[in-house]
Amino acid sequence: MSGVELLEHRVGEVERAVSDIRDAVHSISEAVQAIAALEERHAETTRALGRAFTAIQDVDTRVRAIEVVLPGLKEIRRWVIAAVLGIVGLVGVGLIGVVVVLPRAYAVAPVFP
Repeated sequence: MSGVELLEHRVGEVERAVSDIRDAVHSISEAVQAIAALEERHAETTRALGRAFTAIQDVDTRVRAIEVVLPGLKEIRRWVIAAVLGIVGLVGVGLIGVVVVLPRAYAVAPVFP
């Protein structure tokens, strides 16, 4: 092999190596773009999780405020139910009096016993 052929062979090898490097750089460029897109998605997910946790904390605060008031509301509900049942009972007794007792009081006694 002469010097020129050797040189041509080596230049050919360098060209193939440069071509391989170009392909590798292109592939690295695509991978970096994909990583950038994934990083942006990750950042958006992180922001969304932050908003979700803030909303959960707000709901937790509201629930704790309701839990403080709830025993009083339960007691008032008991009183209202007792009052309604008492009124219904009084109305029921009054109706029984109207239906059963009043007709007897106004009943006409037979003239000929």
